Amino acid sequence: MDTTLTDPLLSVVLDQRYRVTGRIATGGMAAVYEAQDERLERTVAVKVMHQSYAEDASFVARFITEAKSAAALNHPCVVSVFDQGTDNGYTYLVMEKVDGHTLRDVLGTRGRLDAAEAVSITESVLEALTVAHRNKLVHRDVKPENVLISADGLVKVADFGLARAMEGAKRHTANGVVMGTVTYVSPEQILSGDADPRSDIYAVGIMLYEMLTGAPPFTSQSAVNVAFQHVHSDIPSPRKTVPDLADALSELVVSATRREPDQRPADAGIMLARLRALRDQLGLRTVTVSGMGSSPRPPIPSMRPNPTSTQVMRPKDDGPTQLIPAIRDTKPDADATALLPAIPQHYSGAVPRSSHRAERDKRWWVIPAIIVSLLLVAGLVGWWWGSAGTTITPGVVGVTKAEAERRADKVGLTVKYTSAEYSQTVKKDHVISQKPEANEEIEEGGTITVVLSKGPERLTVPKVAGLEEKEAIAKLNDAELKYTITRDNDPAVPKGTVIRTEPGEGEKISRGGSVSLVISKGEKNVVVPNVVGLPASQAKTQLEAEGYVVTIAGDPAGTVTAQNPPAGTSVAPGSTVAVTAQSQLIVPDVTGMKYDEAKKHLEGMGLRVDKGVGSKRGTVLLQTPGPGTPVRPGDKVTLHLSLDD
Repeated sequence: MDTTLTDPLLSVVLDQRYRVTGRIATGGMAAVYEAQDERLERTVAVKVMHQSYAEDASFVARFITEAKSAAALNHPCVVSVFDQGTDNGYTYLVMEKVDGHTLRDVLGTRGRLDAAEAVSITESVLEALTVAHRNKLVHRDVKPENVLISADGLVKVADFGLARAMEGAKRHTANGVVMGTVTYVSPEQILSGDADPRSDIYAVGIMLYEMLTGAPPFTSQSAVNVAFQHVHSDIPSPRKTVPDLADALSELVVSATRREPDQRPADAGIMLARLRALRDQLGLRTVTVSGMGSSPRPPIPSMRPNPTSTQVMRPKDDGPTQLIPAIRDTKPDADATALLPAIPQHYSGAVPRSSHRAERDKRWWVIPAIIVSLLLVAGLVGWWWGSAGTTITPGVVGVTKAEAERRADKVGLTVKYTSAEYSQTVKKDHVISQKPEANEEIEEGGTITVVLSKGPERLTVPKVAGLEEKEAIAKLNDAELKYTITRDNDPAVPKGTVIRTEPGEGEKISRGGSVSLVISKGEKNVVVPNVVGLPASQAKTQLEAEGYVVTIAGDPAGTVTAQNPPAGTSVAPGSTVAVTAQSQLIVPDVTGMKYDEAKKHLEGMGLRVDKGVGSKRGTVLLQTPGPGTPVRPGDKVTLHLSLDD
């Protein structure tokens, strides 16, 4: 705490009651002091609006509205508001003084927290936000700096200085100025200035991500860059940084930080219910946060805009939404403390005891600090109103050449083309790749180097018709073409020779495409006719007329009783058919055989079979002529059968 006498408020008694004893922190809109309530004899914190704002009636009205809204709320997870007033030109707010640490202090010392610690803290934050949302208040500036861990182990949400009754949110942001902290601000706040309970949910999700991984998802020296990523990039799963993190916990973070507000939990009460169900599912106990000493060091003041500090964002008509970092001390922000309504629910969120007051500023530091602040303000105004600075590269991969140039020109960049390349996936004259990649920081007026696509590479089908199969395959391999093989009869092309390709010779196909090789099987086969039962001379004449070579065994004057190949066999034209002919046959004994078996046997000898009485499924009981009877080839044998087997 700063007790330097150069601050005119030190030792002042406000409203004849609050004696100011030291300065705790200074922010963009107000300073926070420690004071002694001489009426109730207790130590309190007093937020006093800067004089430049105290002279603005609209800011004063908002300050008073905050006090009235917050003072009506009561919950252990909320920093209490006791009083509000104006005295001798000072507009002030009297609050509970919390001795301990901020969550920022804990993260700065510990890095990432374990799952049980992160869930316990988030549960307390959501309890506070739940009562706020039920009373139609939106915090708008949830961040680790505004989460206090008291000396008695209680988690409290502070600094509702940006809270608004939801009915008046649009009215308060109609001028396009968005108040918020860029690291935790939601896309809708950046784009339109609108905020509702889902905006707080987004910030809680970012804060839970930071507790689980040790760092926020988007970081940059440029607040503009961070805001751009919130609008255009999805928050990654924490499991990408901490692979052993439970899936359910990682999914809760992802669902809370969806870019579209409608895809997030509707308010803190809904997210709180999900968190508690998840805690029970994972068996996580309510724990305290360890690892802080009794006197945490205050953050080192930074000369750069801090993406984790409260920001002012002004949309520009000719480019992406810009963020103006607030010029402020890096101690806890004095502009954002208000309260959240109480909820009749079980409170869980104890954390370790520690001191929350910052180190005292040295007296000699005040004047240099004022000078540095003035220089920073002047530099910031110059940067905002016209310095070239940097911009963010647009994504142009996959778009046309014309569209890439349009997107680059929109943010003051030019496009440079390198040699075009073939691509199987990117259409011709569309962008394959870019440098710098999308969403990278680049100087205004810089150049994006892109590679355009020539489309899929086209290969020429070589001439392989008339080549032997192996030779044709080798030629296709040399041309880096895939192939398939089909075979067809062609009497004009020798067997094993390429008849044609599909696609044909000289045609173009994409790399990776396939050529069909059609290989000749020679002449088409023919089917051997049935000549059993014909006179040998007649069978010979018929077969030779069809191009077969015929040989006859037995009696050339007899009847054909057998042939080889059998009837119905597919053979090459000009094949040999051997027949057996006999003048006289002896009827064999087929009684006792099944009908089909007996019929096949008799017909194979050149005899005809006639079915007599009985069933074809029966057994032969009687045959006529009987066994041993001499017959001529082609004579008929009648078979009489049983009724069934």
